[in-house]
Amino acid sequence: GVNVTGGSAYSYRQVNVDLTSPNDPELSSPIDLFTNPIADPVTFKWTTGTDPGTVNSQVTSTVEISTSDSFIDVTDFTGITSDSLVYTFPSVGDYWWRVKAVDGVGNESEFYSFERQITIE
Repeated sequence: GVNVTGGSAYSYRQVNVDLTSPNDPELSSPIDLFTNPIADPVTFKWTTGTDPGTVNSQVTSTVEISTSDSFIDVTDFTGITSDSLVYTFPSVGDYWWRVKAVDGVGNESEFYSFERQITIE
């Protein structure tokens, strides 16, 4: 542009600050308390959250699988761009899983308020 009063050239930049978390993902399958044979891989499915923030960017997912419902010791998978994960469990037992969404600027959703349990036999 040109400064109206002085006639000198100028430029401007707009900076967007996006602090808005993506919407929570919704778990689809397997259902809570599902039982699966140790030899068969499990396909986890969910609906990825969307980015309602100022900078609408791609939303990826982080999946956590744990042997504890308090998620103290987790196996995590980050940067997932699809709405599913295929996983083969290393041993029999009870496991819990949950998903969160992460947008392109690093804002994270809360973990979906409901985690699900799966038993591997």
